[in-house]
Amino acid sequence: MLGLNDAVPPQVMELLTVTHRNGLRLQKLVNALLEFSFTAELASTFRATVEKAGLALTVDCPALPRPVYVDREMWEKWC
Repeated sequence: MLGLNDAVPPQVMELLTVTHRNGLRLQKLVNALLEFSFTAELASTFRATVEKAGLALTVDCPALPRPVYVDREMWEKWC
């Protein structure tokens, strides 16, 4: 019985490994963003990285009708 490594050429397997690893990094970034309030300022810190990947970043964060609580420790951790 052949395993995936036997059926896929080494060059392709290397690309798949890198793609998978990059996908996990992107998932980690997205999950981090979802841990606290998403604001335009925070999103803009990722703009260069997103554009470098050939993607577009559109931030649609209308002002809230009133102030909201922000966990300062969590905010400082990411900003």
